[in-house]
Amino acid sequence: MQEHFHFTTDRAKIQKQYAAIFFFVSAQLSSIQMYLQRRN
Repeated sequence: MQEHFHFTTDRAKIQKQYAAIFFFVSAQLSSIQMYLQRRN
């Protein structure tokens, strides 16, 4: 039971990290698109 709880908390941590990375990358992409649009 304790092992299962530990596993689920690890998965939650990993999912949070993936979410943070995803939001960071999407923000970077949107700023890059704006930059390219201003250049054209």
